[in-house]
Amino acid sequence: MYKRQIKVDGGKIKSCSSANKQIATVTNSGKVTGKKEGNAKVTVKLTNGKKLICNVSVKSNKYSGEKAYHQ
Repeated sequence: MYKRQIKVDGGKIKSCSSANKQIATVTNSGKVTGKKEGNAKVTVKLTNGKKLICNVSVKSNKYSGEKAYHQ
């Protein structure tokens, strides 16, 4: 398993969720854990009311993530 912490500039994480928990899970503090190969969208809600979406790609022995964008 691969783990990575989500970091947010200019905000504080309120909660997080994964759209595909079979691929990647995420704790409310922003720790993403890759479960198996595939893609998942991780939604991060901030205390200031903004919502960020991060596309996570889990590959064998590799991690790839894109910068989150405002929705």
